[in-house]
Amino acid sequence: MLEIAGLSPDEESVYGLLVASGRASVSDLAERAGLTAPRTGEVLEALTTKGLASPADGPTHLYMAAAPDAALLPRIRRSADALDLARREAARLMDSYRETMRRRDADQLLEVITGA
Repeated sequence: MLEIAGLSPDEESVYGLLVASGRASVSDLAERAGLTAPRTGEVLEALTTKGLASPADGPTHLYMAAAPDAALLPRIRRSADALDLARREAARLMDSYRETMRRRDADQLLEVITGA
């Protein structure tokens, strides 16, 4: 569901678990997400790079989620803006296509007859 925000299914799953738990370790998240610990570490690194997670303070190697309104909504807005631009471009292309087809069809409908 959050692909529009640039999250893979694994990232979405781990982020959701982090949001629900507040703080969690790689091994805890791996077990709950049904992923391997190395894969979960990769996912957490990606989430950290995207600003959706960060290591928690302390020596316990826990991670915590960034607030969804601060981390996700700007990403979704950017995607929505890009989608609006694409929609406008598609509409412009459709107008151009229709105009081209009207001219082409009009050329085929006219038959020029000269003489009696």
